[in-house]
Amino acid sequence: MKLVPLWCKMHMKTNWLNSSVKKLIATYSESNPQKIIRDLSRELVLKAFNLGWSGPPYNPIELAKLLKIEVTPNEEIGDARIIPVGSEKLKIQYNPFQKEARINFSILFSLIVEIKLETEKKLAKEIYGNWNFCVI
Repeated sequence: MKLVPLWCKMHMKTNWLNSSVKKLIATYSESNPQKIIRDLSRELVLKAFNLGWSGPPYNPIELAKLLKIEVTPNEEIGDARIIPVGSEKLKIQYNPFQKEARINFSILFSLIVEIKLETEKKLAKEIYGNWNFCVI
């Protein structure tokens, strides 16, 4: 077995297989999904601090409340999901039987995805006005 220095491993390209990770990489044109999530998380935390979120400990459910997103347990799902509630609101559902760290990650990841989509909609509205559009 050949040993590779850590600094060298950090520059090696990883072949990601998970479809969600591949979409994330394609969306942000960045080859490191950990960097993408870290950057999005920092943006989310800054926004939350500006809205009054405090800690430690940092509670992702409180963060969702600050962002006016309802969070509820649902033991029938595997991990977590975002679902629409009416035409203007969203709800994050999570499996309460997962480990606490997994629940926190799932809720935060859902929040990051929602903020990303909301940012894209606002940008598109600025560029295209009030047109309805669809990206295929």
